[in-house]
Parts: sequence; C-alpha cells; structure tokens
Amino acid sequence: MNPSTPVRRAAEEIVLFIQELDKHSLGDFWLPTNAFVILSTMALLLRCAVEEGALGAQLPEAMSFKLAQDLRKALQSYKQDAAWDLGDICISQFSDVLDKFAAYNTERFDDVANLEHFLFSDAGSGAGLFWDLSGNYSDS
Repeated sequence: MNPSTPVRRAAEEIVLFIQELDKHSLGDFWLPTNAFVILSTMALLLRCAVEEGALGAQLPEAMSFKLAQDLRKALQSYKQDAAWDLGDICISQFSDVLDKFAAYNTERFDDVANLEHFLFSDAGSGAGLFWDLSGNYSDS
C-alpha cells in the first residue's frame, strides 16, 4: 500500500481527532463501538507500517508506525489523566506489538510471514493483523 492512500490518511485523521480531545470531551458519552474504531485504526496503521517497511523504510521510522505510537501515547495519557477507558482494549492488544516493532531495527524485510511470527510469537493477541486491504484475509 502506498503510504499516501486514502485509507492511511483516514487513519491519520482519526489519530489527530483523538489527540485533540480535551478533558471535557473525554467526559462525554462515548458509544462502546468507538473502541472498535480505535482498535481498527491501530491495526491499520501497523499494517501500513509493515508495507512502508517492505518498500524500504526502516520499520521504526515509518510514518504509520509513528502515528501508531502517537495514538498509544494519547490513549495512555487519557487513561491516566481522565480515567478514559475507551482505549483500554487497543492498549492491551497492541502495546507489546508496538514495543516489538520499535525493536525490529532492520532496513528491509522480505517475508511478512516471518515478521508476523516475530511480532506475535509470544503475544498471540495480534495474530492475523496482516490482511490484504482488498478484503482477502491472510492467516499466515
């Protein structure tokens, strides 16, 4: 996927929206389904980061990965400062994965299946993250 596709831009807009929430907004009523939107946004950003890495970018330097880190940071801050729990599922599902992405410091990888094994070998929580955005699920 090209890093400038509409899908990635939509995920970026969601991250920016979440980062702009203030304490009053965090106290408003939020539908529980919004937790799924946050979770899906994180999964999409990590998928985009993998594809940016496949194009030759260092994985920890991929823009999508940086956006994913920004999302986690905002969610953790809101949890701590405002007891906002809508991001809890996302944090619990992807914190270990983000840490592993940050540790994956190689310039290029050729086999997404090997990367998926590296990321989820002991976590299990993100297995199946790497789907084909055309709708074909890849269960490597």
